[in-house]
Amino acid sequence: MQLLSTFITKFLFVMAALLPIMNPPGLVPIFISMTARNTPQQRRYLARRIAIYCALLLVGSMFVGGYVLSFFGVSLPVVQMSGGLLITFAAWRMLNDTPAESSQPSAEQARVDSQAELKQRAFYPLTFPLTVGRARCRWPSPSAPR
Repeated sequence: MQLLSTFITKFLFVMAALLPIMNPPGLVPIFISMTARNTPQQRRYLARRIAIYCALLLVGSMFVGGYVLSFFGVSLPVVQMSGGLLITFAAWRMLNDTPAESSQPSAEQARVDSQAELKQRAFYPLTFPLTVGRARCRWPSPSAPR
């Protein structure tokens, strides 16, 4: 019983730490706007892929992220700045998108994405840098150079 109590306590602690960092409600409008031309089935597929990729990236950055940064001689502020610039660029493009472009799909936008295209879009830009960005990769890596 003690083991179960410890597990539940640790699980709740991790969820309380992760949810504000990942901010799922804040990512919903971004996901909807970036998958506007996809079918509901494709959106479900993308959401599953993004969740898997996020888990892998967070676990990977926790265990080897600091060592990779040290190997290449990159400091954490440089990674944070570049991630911030990528997110700023994506947000700027979303803000400057005209309503006529996004509301009336062209012939190219109306086509259905292939499975390979969906997998690629699920990782970049939907998983990284938007969902698992600069702050989200930073917190679990105690070995990262500062």
